[in-house]
Amino acid sequence: MRCSPPPCLTILLAVFVASFTAHADCEPAHIARALGIEEAWIENAASFSLQGRNTLAAGADLALDRHVGMEIDLPAWDMASRALSPAVGAGVKVVLHGPCQPQTSATYVTAELEGQYNTRVRPAPPGQGDMITGQLEWAVVRPAGFFQGELGHNVALGTGGLPGWFLNASLGRRFGALTLQWEFEIDNTLPKGPYGTIEGSVWPQLALQLTPSWLLALGEERTFTHVPATARYSTWLLLEREFD
Repeated sequence: MRCSPPPCLTILLAVFVASFTAHADCEPAHIARALGIEEAWIENAASFSLQGRNTLAAGADLALDRHVGMEIDLPAWDMASRALSPAVGAGVKVVLHGPCQPQTSATYVTAELEGQYNTRVRPAPPGQGDMITGQLEWAVVRPAGFFQGELGHNVALGTGGLPGWFLNASLGRRFGALTLQWEFEIDNTLPKGPYGTIEGSVWPQLALQLTPSWLLALGEERTFTHVPATARYSTWLLLEREFD
C-alpha cells in the first residue's frame, strides 16, 4: 500500500508520542470495553478486531496526560479482496468529567474529534472517504453494572464519506474476570442503495480479562434495515493489550 505524507506522518507522530505518554490508567473498575463503542476514559492500549471472515482491523489509544488522549485507526485488511483499506483515521479525546482511578462508582464524559483520510483511492468507496466525526462518549459505572455509549455525527468531506448521525450504547455487568454486556446501535450513515436510511444492530457480548493487561472479547452482531427485512449476522472477535 502506498501511503501519502499526511497519514504516514500521523502514524509516525503517534508512535513517537506513545514513547512519552503518561502512565494514565484511567479505566474504571467493573467495566470492559464494548466491541463497537469507543472508551470514555483515557488509556494506553493496542487492539486487533476481526469481523467474521471479512475484515481485520488494528488501532491504538494513547494517553497524552490524564485528561487528553488520542486514537489511531490503521488501514483495515479486507479478507475477501486480500487488500488493505485506503482509509486511515486519527482523533483527539478530551475527558470532560471523570476520575483517573479505577473506582467502583464513577461517571465519565469524553469529547472526541476524529478525522478519516483516504490515502490512495479516488473516488473513495463508500465508508472509506475523507470525513470528520465529532462525538460524545460516556460511561456510568456502579458495582451493580455499567452503562456506556457514544453519540456522534459524521461530516463527509468528499466522495466516499458517509454523513449522518449515530447512537451506540451498551448495558453490562462484570463478574470478576468475566463481563457480559448487550450493545445496540442505530444510525443513518448508510450509503445510497436499497437498504433505506436507518440501520440498527444488536450485539450480545462476552469479554474475558485474561490477565490484567490482556482482554479477549467475543460478540454476535445482528444488523437489520427496513429494506430488505432479512437480518445480517457477523461474529466479532477483539484482542486488546493495555500498557499501563
